[in-house]
Amino acid sequence: MDKNKKKLMWQSGIHGFFWHDLYVYYVYEHRMIEKILGFQEENIFSIYSGGVYFFYLYIDEILQNKLKLKRFYMSNQYNSYVKKIYTMLSWPRYFDIQITSDREWKNRIKNLCNMYRKVVSYYVCTESYYTDLLINDLVKKYDHDLITDLIMPDKVPSIIKEQVEWYSLCKRLQYKECFEFEFLENHLNKWRYIICSHQSEPYDLEQLIKRYNLDTCNKKIVEENLFLFERTFGEEKREKKKSRIQNFIMDDEDKEMIQRLSEIAYLRLELRQVWMQIGYLINNMIKNRYSECGSKIFEFSIDEILRNDIDFEQDRNEFIFMRINGKDKLYYNGTQKLMCEQKNIDKNIKSIIGSSSYGKPIMGKAVVIQNASERNRSIDANSILVVPQITPQIVPLIGRCKGVVTNEGGITGHASIIAREMKKSAIIGTEIGTDVIKNGDMLFLDIQNYRVRIMDDE
Repeated sequence: MDKNKKKLMWQSGIHGFFWHDLYVYYVYEHRMIEKILGFQEENIFSIYSGGVYFFYLYIDEILQNKLKLKRFYMSNQYNSYVKKIYTMLSWPRYFDIQITSDREWKNRIKNLCNMYRKVVSYYVCTESYYTDLLINDLVKKYDHDLITDLIMPDKVPSIIKEQVEWYSLCKRLQYKECFEFEFLENHLNKWRYIICSHQSEPYDLEQLIKRYNLDTCNKKIVEENLFLFERTFGEEKREKKKSRIQNFIMDDEDKEMIQRLSEIAYLRLELRQVWMQIGYLINNMIKNRYSECGSKIFEFSIDEILRNDIDFEQDRNEFIFMRINGKDKLYYNGTQKLMCEQKNIDKNIKSIIGSSSYGKPIMGKAVVIQNASERNRSIDANSILVVPQITPQIVPLIGRCKGVVTNEGGITGHASIIAREMKKSAIIGTEIGTDVIKNGDMLFLDIQNYRVRIMDDE
């Protein structure tokens, strides 16, 4: 990509060529964003290296489509778009399926991959780098805090519902004379798949017991979080928000835009659950059928796998994908190392700026979690979580911490919504937080200036 043009970067949970092909390549090759929103970027750049997937767009190319995006949100096309998303949320996802034949396996995997492609096509259209364009226009006209409060979801996302029920369960069990596994088993049966994805297994009873022991070390935290959730998502809060919108002096079109952005904030969280769970099913079907290949099988696309066009001499463990003016280039077999852009980061800097923030200024000790496998690190009420992004696996940790710093995200992104609704101070969209901040660093979240300040040891 042109080094003189400003780029937007996000770090994704996509792991390997298989998922890149099923998600990014499919969406851009088949022009799915254009089919849904009416426009699409012609230049993208993605790198998979060291087990991490980075995706780049030109900011100018996003900005030039702002008017088209606004027209879409205020048109009847938006209503059709939302209706289709609600249909996807109701799709059944069969987690315990018995495959008896080769033909049945192929039909099932094709069906799941088609579902996955459709969901991610609609999901990418909810990205915060789109919705933030519309929010920033509203912020220029009205009060910043008012707008960011009003665009929070009216409906309670599933990931938050699980948290509410979890803290209610913890409180109930704390006051019982003897611990009853039946209650944990009931919670497990209802919410087992809330955290699963192509890179994460569902909950099991052992995990829930460990989570319970960590969350109930401090009775005060359990009661505070439960009170917070009940106050944040109660009927009184929804009526208050409705009244604020009606009584505030604002254009009718802007009021409608706020309602639609709030709806998209909710649907984005719910869509993510759908594509993660479908991804979990696809991942398991591929792994079980090609168990002798290990992770190497995910260096091929689903079409190559179905054709049995698998050549293990190819090395797609790392790759670069470029789309320049609509034309694709793919580099692998080590050739990407010749032209790969490396992140040039000064790891001694003491101040990192984010794209948005929430809450009040706080100081705390950094707990850096690079991936879900590290989520068992010790976290207490003085901890500030530093993560690439907030995934369902990370959400249960937020109730125990003091604040959050993320690499990616925007005003309507997962991190921003969850931090705001859980009343945690947060700096969102730093891009390099996990690269610069180390475990144990003392951090000051300068909310007003969107900055994370790394304090010198005294």
